[in-house]
Amino acid sequence: MLVAVSGMSPMVGPPAVPRAGVAAAGPDVLLATKLHLPRPSAGFVPRPRLVQALGKGLARGRVCVCAPAGFGKTALLAEWVQSSRCPVAWLCLDAGDSDPARFWRYALAALDRARPGLAGQVGPLLGPPPPRSFEGLVTALINELAAKVGADEVALVLATLWGHDSDR
Repeated sequence: MLVAVSGMSPMVGPPAVPRAGVAAAGPDVLLATKLHLPRPSAGFVPRPRLVQALGKGLARGRVCVCAPAGFGKTALLAEWVQSSRCPVAWLCLDAGDSDPARFWRYALAALDRARPGLAGQVGPLLGPPPPRSFEGLVTALINELAAKVGADEVALVLATLWGHDSDR
């Protein structure tokens, strides 16, 4: 699995994941816009050299894109996603996602968009009630992602917003 991170990476880990497009009630409701790739804003300047550098970095396993607010980290990652050949799971994080149960609920929903059916296989491990440890969930998730012989790797983009009022 490839991992791209914009800004600070959360050190967290989430209950049942509703399938994308399915309404849920209560605490299991997911904000769909957190899973959407942002559109380029007016005046967007393509950065092909940086997109190429991202691709090279991801070939080694992971990339952390770090810069001050407003420097275009998220726009760069979105540009890379649009040119990528591998399936991409996009998740825009906010301060509330520091809760492990919530983070994993969203991460699994994002990954399910890139690998449909994944949430159905792994989601039950999220509860209710939420597990005391998410180690079993992470192990099952890795096993499910690795089980598809010949399948493309999935890039998981975690774009952070907290602490950056102008950053998107």
